[in-house]
Amino acid sequence: MSTDGKAVGCIAYCHHRNQCCEMKRLYVKPDFHNQWQGQKLIEAIIETAQGDGFGYNQTVKKGDFVI
Repeated sequence: MSTDGKAVGCIAYCHHRNQCCEMKRLYVKPDFHNQWQGQKLIEAIIETAQGDGFGYNQTVKKGDFVI
């Protein structure tokens, strides 16, 4: 994802089984913190995974962080 041609961060998912995948490696550069860029990356990866045929999403919480 980019803003004004600059990458703000990255995100990926990995395939586990059938229609199940896991979001991995969410990173937002410090200059873009507090601008909802992480949320935008999450929304984009969910849309991408659904477009790739994955239909099941599950949020797992660990401590105060959503994984």
